[in-house]
Amino acid sequence: MNKKIKELIKKSSEGDVRSKALLGFAYWSGQKIEQDFDLAMRLWKEVSKLNEPFGSFNVATMYSRGDGVKQNYKKAHEFHEICISSKKKKYLT
Repeated sequence: MNKKIKELIKKSSEGDVRSKALLGFAYWSGQKIEQDFDLAMRLWKEVSKLNEPFGSFNVATMYSRGDGVKQNYKKAHEFHEICISSKKKKYLT
């Protein structure tokens, strides 16, 4: 495991939101770490619960593509709606 991934894991476990999102991407893509859709989904759902739009968007993408989960357009739509709502709260207020 490379040094950058180790650092992301450490910061993520300490609650750093950006690190959780980046680690989720690493697990999703399988770059520099073994691909693990379950961990990617878990991390991105944690980020989504913190009203960060990129977490919700990535969860929606996984549902729409069927990455590690049964393809589910309804859930994808729900997470896209959460993403839009989060963006409005974060960037338009």
